[in-house]
Amino acid sequence: RQDATGMASAHAGGAASPPAERRITLRVCEAGDLPALAALFTDAVHVLGAPHYNAGNARMSTQAARLSGWEHKLAGLHVWLAQVDGTLAGFTAFDDAGHIEFLFTAPALARQGVATHLYQQVRRSVGARELSTEASLVALPFFLREGFVVVQEQQVMRAGVLLRRFAMRHSPPEAACNNPPVDGLPQR
Repeated sequence: RQDATGMASAHAGGAASPPAERRITLRVCEAGDLPALAALFTDAVHVLGAPHYNAGNARMSTQAARLSGWEHKLAGLHVWLAQVDGTLAGFTAFDDAGHIEFLFTAPALARQGVATHLYQQVRRSVGARELSTEASLVALPFFLREGFVVVQEQQVMRAGVLLRRFAMRHSPPEAACNNPPVDGLPQR
């Protein structure tokens, strides 16, 4: 079992004010964690995504939270969990090529450093290669702050619901390249 730890300062603008510092512990996901991951995913979409998603999106996330599909979704991926005070605070899943499939934070711990710690684990795990993801409207600001650029705005159909997302990449400085602009979106 691998382990990594870190400290996060409280950040204004989240849920109720937490203590000044919370210990964020990272660990590799185990099979018994899947129900908690599915529940966190559903909570994140329903709470954090509420300003961006409609009722159809929320229904889709409830369908996606069914446990039967999570083993298949996570197969072949590196899955790390973040915990605060022994409680699941977030998770990430990524492949060997540096593609981030999932990066979700518990709503009660949003904007308190959890996603940053998980992202740093992805970066440590894949090294200096280029990273990529398809970010939701909720995740877009986080990835932009981390230096990702939008490659393409996409619309995908999931369970009969049209979703807006953004193909993004982050190149190490030595591999920096030109990125085509996407109308109406911040570029770096």
